[in-house]
Amino acid sequence: MQTSPHHSSRLQRRSVIVCLSIAYACAAPACGLDSVPAARHGAGETSVRRVSAAGSVSSGAVFAQGGAAGAVDPLARGGVALCEAGKAIYNLTADARLLRFDPIRYTFSEIGKVVCPGEDSAPNSMAIDRRGVVWVGFHDGAVFHVSSTDARCAPSGYVAAQLGWSAFGMAFVGENTPEQEALYLADNSGLSDSNRKNVGLGRVDPRTLELAFVGPLGAPVNGRACELTGLDGGILHVLCPGDAAAGSSSSIAEIRARDASVLSVVEIGLKVMGSYAIAQWGGSDFVFTGKSRSAGARRSSVDRYTPHVGITRVVEDAGYDIVGAGVSACAPISPD
Repeated sequence: MQTSPHHSSRLQRRSVIVCLSIAYACAAPACGLDSVPAARHGAGETSVRRVSAAGSVSSGAVFAQGGAAGAVDPLARGGVALCEAGKAIYNLTADARLLRFDPIRYTFSEIGKVVCPGEDSAPNSMAIDRRGVVWVGFHDGAVFHVSSTDARCAPSGYVAAQLGWSAFGMAFVGENTPEQEALYLADNSGLSDSNRKNVGLGRVDPRTLELAFVGPLGAPVNGRACELTGLDGGILHVLCPGDAAAGSSSSIAEIRARDASVLSVVEIGLKVMGSYAIAQWGGSDFVFTGKSRSAGARRSSVDRYTPHVGITRVVEDAGYDIVGAGVSACAPISPD
């Protein structure tokens, strides 16, 4: 995803928090907040923690355990064996190149150029289902299917701009059984319109591809342009930028997909200045953040956050401006 020029402040297994640098202009060790203890909270309140970019984590619970959403039929659109796509993270670049990222060796390989029929808009975000089908969202609200093996593109059947949403974060979330999942979207297109009543989280029906509004995201991540990564058990991790003018910090929230409720939040306190994406793999969260290099081209860095370990810069210059990341909801929770 990329920050909007009209709204510069806009914008995965359990117990995983990303506390990382969503900062584009500074290296991780230089951009952190001091760790502070989690505030005590009562029933129904959201815990908030802060983490330093150097890797220290304040005390308090990690992510709360969330419930599963209602059962749905599996998406039967495939290309690879069930969950084969969970062996890697997939990325999308600003110039529509599909990449595969090895989360163990920290290397990228280019799959191909995404050229979708009749689509002139730039790519904005992506998600990948359990069968290896990449779902690519464009800035005009269109969503296409892309092969994770050769980047071929075809219409998905999704009707663009449902609910008025034209730009959104995307992720598949596991719901109940190993084959049950649904695509969730976080609206980023109507944040500046105070008259919009359906800004928040939406769910795409796997049978009809109709987008239904789930609910607004709660404080403190409401009103922000968020990216998503999905887990089994009906849980999303939501990466949201802060708003300096409003005094809010960049945050990672754990969201229960079925009702958009915020279960817990980690304040990061870093600036978002360009493209950004997040994907969970092997018990860690990988965050892809872009910044301008000396030659003027925007290139992304990759940081890995592992609970109780902290943040590690694993790729300084990916060689690409990455706007989307996706990983199967059945990706492993440990690297073994």
